[in-house]
Amino acid sequence: MTDVLSELDRVVELATLPAVALEVNKMLIDDSISVQQMTQVIEKDQAIVAKILKLVNSSFYGFRSQINNLPHAVVILGFKALHNAVLSVAVNQTFPKDLKCESFSIVDFWFHSVAVALVAQKFAEQTNLCEPEEAFTAGLLHDIGKVILVQYFPKEFSLVWQEQQESGCTSFTAEKKIIEVSHCQIASRVARKWLLPESLLDVLRCHHDTDKKQENPDLTLLVHGADVVVNIWKKNLSEKPVLKSMAPDAKLLLATSLKTMREWFPPVVEEIQKAHAFFLEE
Repeated sequence: MTDVLSELDRVVELATLPAVALEVNKMLIDDSISVQQMTQVIEKDQAIVAKILKLVNSSFYGFRSQINNLPHAVVILGFKALHNAVLSVAVNQTFPKDLKCESFSIVDFWFHSVAVALVAQKFAEQTNLCEPEEAFTAGLLHDIGKVILVQYFPKEFSLVWQEQQESGCTSFTAEKKIIEVSHCQIASRVARKWLLPESLLDVLRCHHDTDKKQENPDLTLLVHGADVVVNIWKKNLSEKPVLKSMAPDAKLLLATSLKTMREWFPPVVEEIQKAHAFFLEE
């Protein structure tokens, strides 16, 4: 174990998910849970209820009719999709929106996260390899280890950032070199305490190292592919550089989507521009 991981276990004030989200995570393990029971638990936190209803009525989910209350949301979405909505809202609320660090912007962080979420969602719709809502949530949460690193280990994060600037390497490479642990390991360590589903843990742990053994490798490959597309987006969005940076398995899985990227990506960009503000609201 590294010093950062050891310290992570000892950080008493480490951000925890709202109690409602933790309770929902536990309930999903029980197949006998009813819609009424799920609704009663979530309704304990009206702030989360309001945010969930706003989320499921947004363009993220794309329902034609308005969902006006939580029981309706449970019926329309189903347990799994509702769980993804709860997680998206709860994790977003866990971290401060005014996080200060000279080499880190929380605005840029959520912009990137939303962009990856929407591209991963698009990949899911095109490939039918997983539910679009699941891909959206996985993409949204994939880099939360970076926020944890900034919030609780700012000195270590600054050293990592400095290495990136000097060598031109990725954050993942700089982390492994400087602090010997990645934001992926940090995120999966914390998320396991949050009782997140194993498929989401895999995404957090493996989106930069997709060859590792996983429960649902397709979901991780979708998020990895979305991350690559978003990272290259502002440089030169074309198939060649995207494919060069992408894991071979992801290239195969997303071959059709990558070939038609210039057709479907511009509308997604418009959605990204409109959507990221949602996750910066208090």
